[in-house]
Amino acid sequence: MSPGRTTLIGLLALVATLAVMWLPAAGQVRADSPPAAGRIRLDSWMGDLAPRIADTPLNRITMPGSHDAGSWGITARSGQCRTGYIYDLARSFPQLAASVARTQRVSIAEQLSNGSRYVDLRLCKQDGQWFTYHGAPLGAPFFDPGGDAEQIGRWIAAHPAEIVVISLSVTAPAAELPAATAEAYDRFAAVAGASRLASRPQFSPTSTYSSLVAAGKSVILLDDSGLADRDWTWNATAAASGRGSYPADSPPAGNYLRDFAGPQALFAETIARDRAALARDPGDDAGKFFVMAGIVQPDTLLGLAGLQQSFTALPDSMTCAPGSFYDPRNGGECWTCPAEYTRNITPVTQGDACWLPSRAVSTAATYVRNETWAWNCPSGTFWDPRMDAFPWQGQCWSCPPDHLRNVTPVTSANACWRMTPIREAPATFRGPSGITRTFLLDRAASYNALLHQQLAGPWTAPDLRKNLNIVAVDDVTGAPDGLQPGDLARAIIAYNTP
Repeated sequence: MSPGRTTLIGLLALVATLAVMWLPAAGQVRADSPPAAGRIRLDSWMGDLAPRIADTPLNRITMPGSHDAGSWGITARSGQCRTGYIYDLARSFPQLAASVARTQRVSIAEQLSNGSRYVDLRLCKQDGQWFTYHGAPLGAPFFDPGGDAEQIGRWIAAHPAEIVVISLSVTAPAAELPAATAEAYDRFAAVAGASRLASRPQFSPTSTYSSLVAAGKSVILLDDSGLADRDWTWNATAAASGRGSYPADSPPAGNYLRDFAGPQALFAETIARDRAALARDPGDDAGKFFVMAGIVQPDTLLGLAGLQQSFTALPDSMTCAPGSFYDPRNGGECWTCPAEYTRNITPVTQGDACWLPSRAVSTAATYVRNETWAWNCPSGTFWDPRMDAFPWQGQCWSCPPDHLRNVTPVTSANACWRMTPIREAPATFRGPSGITRTFLLDRAASYNALLHQQLAGPWTAPDLRKNLNIVAVDDVTGAPDGLQPGDLARAIIAYNTP
């Protein structure tokens, strides 16, 4: 039987056995014979496969990874990182930015339990506090008691046979960035356990799985900034490579319109780039981790994503009642203006949020008395010849205060007119807009379904397996399109069980 066919059979067995997910975690490396593929547990799959992968270099063990792992805590009301690269957009359209930025649905510890072994971790330090973030939208507090950091530390301590690669990047005001970066790495090392961190002088991406476990090392901390000078931080540039597999590396300008018309075209381009990267001789990258794009990353084409949502999803979700209007404040709110007033361009919370434009109003003139000559009319009145009467005679008439004489007959109902002043009034808050869906999550889920099909089909070729290392995807834990939690991770892990 060919290796490719054996891999496919093993994969099908994995995907078909969801019932084993309730089994308890494996605590140590097993020395017995390798388990059947269908018995692999997602929270302990490295330990379960230890007899098979013991002498395998770490960068030849196929791993599912979490892109923007900390984004699970992002909501439209969780705030913005002021040093994030889409801060201005996110501040104006928090609901839109949150829907683009939130790429995971469960906590980082849960992602690890669902099979992920590569964590793309992005932290923002702001006003003395630490948060996860993506683009600009903030996620959950990270180093707070009970936060993600503590949960990750507890998970690592409970799973010594599972090697976790953490790619850590930090943003902060420029003057604070070096110190903030050092603080982030030191604090994370403390919660993960400094004794568990593999040092760069002692290990490399080509070190075997068993050598790390035997030394009690279960965490590899990649320094994405180059600012953390520690023995246990691995320079990301020297230790990891995407080999040009991400579409963002060189997107042709004309593809933006193409991708707007058919988003799956961008997925097809991702697949093509992945295959091309796998087919090339890795050269100098052979000794690095290969972090490959699994799907289209939502932040790659943020403007495109916003356009797509504006034209397709937003109108269905703007559920403000008739007579009220939508405002993006706090993730989407509904407000009303007084009758006949319209929305102004000023912030919705200001006293002049609504305005009534100036307009012409008219009224009738008031007859005062007959006078042959105009100079005989009293002050505050005007003379009219009344040419429509016989014998012709002059008359004195008056208009209300602030009104002017119109050109219409003096006896008409609009003989006098004036311009009303511009009026301003505050708007009235009616409640949240009802925008509740995180639109791009569903789109990411459909891409993950396609990726699952690719992993179960063409990617099972043996010549690809030897170079496939980390597949960084969105929502590896499943999605509402038919994928169950862990399905995608099982398909990726199956490459280790030919």
